[in-house]
Amino acid sequence: YGTRIVVYTVTEFGLTQTFNIPINGCICILKPVKVSGRKESLLFVLTEKYHCFMLGYDIEKKSVKTISTVDIKDRFDRISENGPLCTVDNLGRCIVLSFSQGYVKVIQLDENGKICESFPLRIEALDIVSMTLIPGHNNPLIGMITQDYQEARHFETFEIFLNQKELNVYGWTRKNLERGANHLIGLESAIVMIGEHSIMYFADNGFKKEIEMKPTIVTCVCRMTENSNMFLIGDYKGRLMILTIQGKVKNVNLDLEEMGNTNIPKSITYLDNGFLFIAGGYSDSQLIQLLPKMDENGRKIKIIENFTNISPMTDFVLEQIDQQQSQLICCSGGYEEGSIRRIRNGVGIEELATLELEGIESVFPINKTANGMELDDNTTQSQKTVESLLLLSFANSTRILSLIESEFEQVEYPAFELHQKTIYCKNMFDKILQITTNKLILIHPESFERICELKLETINKVSVSGTVVAVAIGKKVALYKISNEIKEIASMKMENEVSSVGVDDSMLVSVGFWNDCSVRVYNATDVKWKEMFKDESLNVISRSMLFVKNNETVYLMVGMGDGRLVYYNLNEDYKRKIISLGSNHVDLSTSLTGVFASCDHPVMLFFERSKLYYSSINVPNIKSLCHFNSPHFPNSVVYSTPLALTIGSIDDLAKLHIETSIIDCHIRNITKFTPNNIFIANTINVNVIESEMREEKTSSVRVFSYDFRQISEFKLDQHEEASSVSMISIGLEDYVVVGTAYTSNMQDNLKATSGRVLLFKVDSSSNLILISQVKVDGCVYSVRPLLGKIAAAINNKIHIFEYQENTLKPLVTQSGFILIPCMETRDNLILAGDLMRSATLLQFNHAENKIEPVCIDKNNHWSRCLSFIDENSFIIADDNGNILCKKNEEGNCKTIAQYHLGENINVITEGSLVVKSPELENILENTFIFGTIFGTVGVVAKISPDLFEVLAKLQRNLARHLNFAGNISHNEWREFQDDRKHSSSFGMIDGDLIESILTLTPETVEIVVNGSTEKNMNMQAIGYSVEQTIHIVEELSRLK
Repeated sequence: YGTRIVVYTVTEFGLTQTFNIPINGCICILKPVKVSGRKESLLFVLTEKYHCFMLGYDIEKKSVKTISTVDIKDRFDRISENGPLCTVDNLGRCIVLSFSQGYVKVIQLDENGKICESFPLRIEALDIVSMTLIPGHNNPLIGMITQDYQEARHFETFEIFLNQKELNVYGWTRKNLERGANHLIGLESAIVMIGEHSIMYFADNGFKKEIEMKPTIVTCVCRMTENSNMFLIGDYKGRLMILTIQGKVKNVNLDLEEMGNTNIPKSITYLDNGFLFIAGGYSDSQLIQLLPKMDENGRKIKIIENFTNISPMTDFVLEQIDQQQSQLICCSGGYEEGSIRRIRNGVGIEELATLELEGIESVFPINKTANGMELDDNTTQSQKTVESLLLLSFANSTRILSLIESEFEQVEYPAFELHQKTIYCKNMFDKILQITTNKLILIHPESFERICELKLETINKVSVSGTVVAVAIGKKVALYKISNEIKEIASMKMENEVSSVGVDDSMLVSVGFWNDCSVRVYNATDVKWKEMFKDESLNVISRSMLFVKNNETVYLMVGMGDGRLVYYNLNEDYKRKIISLGSNHVDLSTSLTGVFASCDHPVMLFFERSKLYYSSINVPNIKSLCHFNSPHFPNSVVYSTPLALTIGSIDDLAKLHIETSIIDCHIRNITKFTPNNIFIANTINVNVIESEMREEKTSSVRVFSYDFRQISEFKLDQHEEASSVSMISIGLEDYVVVGTAYTSNMQDNLKATSGRVLLFKVDSSSNLILISQVKVDGCVYSVRPLLGKIAAAINNKIHIFEYQENTLKPLVTQSGFILIPCMETRDNLILAGDLMRSATLLQFNHAENKIEPVCIDKNNHWSRCLSFIDENSFIIADDNGNILCKKNEEGNCKTIAQYHLGENINVITEGSLVVKSPELENILENTFIFGTIFGTVGVVAKISPDLFEVLAKLQRNLARHLNFAGNISHNEWREFQDDRKHSSSFGMIDGDLIESILTLTPETVEIVVNGSTEKNMNMQAIGYSVEQTIHIVEELSRLK
């Protein structure tokens, strides 16, 4: 399931993304279709709202196009419990779907793959487990595994007469199959049925062949090639098998070979040349290569590449790392592939090598080349570095390290000044320039002999651009030209002490001053420097300066002593903007990926669409960072921290970075216990007794360190499962409260009749100590803090507990619900989500110890999770993939927004992974981050009314002007729907649609912003200019 189709091309380097196609719908079926009138295959798509369409590839335009569409939803369909099933005729005559009880839908195709029509055909069986079209018949013949009311499974066949739109019973049947029979493979005049204990081949003439296999649950089956007799089989433990069928009727041999273990597959697709794609159901997807022989581990597969998949996401904690960065700690996966994921936005550096060394202030790479040329990305192999060197600067000295065969070794070259601190060092074409506290030194890059040096007074600051060096000494700023000698080309004595200096290759010089905290820019082309600009309003001393060019625009970046970055656009009359990066002074330096800003929260600055952005780096306290290219560590970075020197590989900028820790069990809930900086998680171990094919579950509360190592575990009773967890502060003490349910006595497979509320202390070793417990009559679905007390949602009641005299005591109970699967608290307010009755807002009267209703939503929404927006409004995610916003208006619950997301949200909380820019502070009130069962992480933001009006017009114009895959209108896609009604969405903007304006041509942007009166368009101007629109959309896109 998802809302995008991503097309990959198989290359020698793996899979390369070719297309990323947004779909106005949640995709539930993708099937390739081969038809007689086309050489290339088509792609059949079915969405959750039962829109069907065929996609094809336009070779001339090199784009994907919609061939035909049809809506197959009937008003009174009863949805099948087995979900949508699909099978495609091998001759391309039709597609058969099963998603409703009592009949199948047939989609008839012409020879070019266009949909002629669709029609329903009644069948006797209500429950279809599996189905396939069987080749080799004049009319399409469909085989099915059906299940009756006694849960017995049978094989039945039906012949489809397309012209007459009829379905006739075919005489080929087999009663009382193996109870676990769940997959069919259609062969010419034969069927292969795969169960839990055996694989059976049987032909329409009565011949039967059966082989046994290890008890298992098969999750997916895939034919290797179109006419192949080999089939890939994946099971619930990740075992990959190949079934080979040899011979023909009455002389058939079945051979099952186990190839090795992969992640548990949801589906398998054979690509080509022994490569296949595993779509992970509970963990990452994988690109796998089949091997001709077993490897040293006894496997015949090789994992080539992993593709991140965080579904299903059951819960997360939003953790504030610092003022600049937050991260999600997510519960993902299931069974043996349950995991904890750390998700954050920014720049990731993966550590490759580390040398413990204290006191490094700066680090510079030096390239000793064979021909005197500077080593860069275009250097040929013959020009590669003979020896990779790192120059390390300390407070009063300099050291040089040589990297030989991935080992660091200290070396000494007399040409370098090693008894002083190095301020700057770099290969400068055919020279090496070293700048110390009182010298400028030129060194030959081959012989490492000193060419010349220039002694100066104590140097405060330096800046280098090309072959021009700016040096600040006291009140003087001098410029030097580097060639075969060091020559002063300009200088000026300032009125005050210089705190920072910058230089541009056009002879622009920027200067910051200690006394008045001003920033000034001079043109140094004349003997008397001309002041071009000054800013005397900063009130904080500047510590570093850097001129940066992006296309034709020149910026001056200034790192301030208080952690702010100030940057001026020289092309726009020195227009100023300020970003807060941290609290310590900011030092700026260039890198291949952008500009590195060193402070207490290091960040990488970069330009995107002519706009400056910044991303936090996942390594704290970096003092210095530079690019490093050596044979053992190509295209890497080297950075220093207070305690070490590290070489690492840097990730792409501005993307989500996901770290995974496999926990080998299902993780239901998680919370952070802040005092110990640990995580508490409710876990469930599922053990399948394969001889009986039944599950045994055990549950426990586990404690994990910050890096997800298990510290301790509290095991629950037999048949008891942990269902909720939260950190609670009672008085001056912090506790962990856990809610449970006993599953051995469930009513209607839904309501537990007993459970427990457990209260734990956490000791200094992070062990859980049970200090109190209370048995309750039901499942504890949610526990939350409430004014020093515990609010618990137990089946259909809300209970308030108080911890007194070392005992949990019930204080008050509120009934009147069907079932409360989710609950949130805020101050004295309680927001309870009901399984059928939407949500109720209540307040706890502390003085009288009673719960009082504030407002009740009388709509029938099946709530999954919810969150407060403020004390009078809240957001709900229901069981039909909808988001609703409600507001209390004098006791009446009013719907102020409704929107169809298409995915069920499992968790939503206030916050964001990125820091809002100053420009967004005035238009955004608060943001919410959510996680869905399909692994989507999304953001909902409350925006100002003025901006909403503008974006609503832009959304309407985009929806009218753009052509969407499948010809599904945007309004229909986002239409609110539940089991009873459909209604238009309102009060919400589709951020994905709005963001698509950034990919449009300038001509199209002009139309959707300024409107059009052309026929069939009728688009109004949105009220913003094109520049304003692009700017605000770019800012909003940074929230994700």
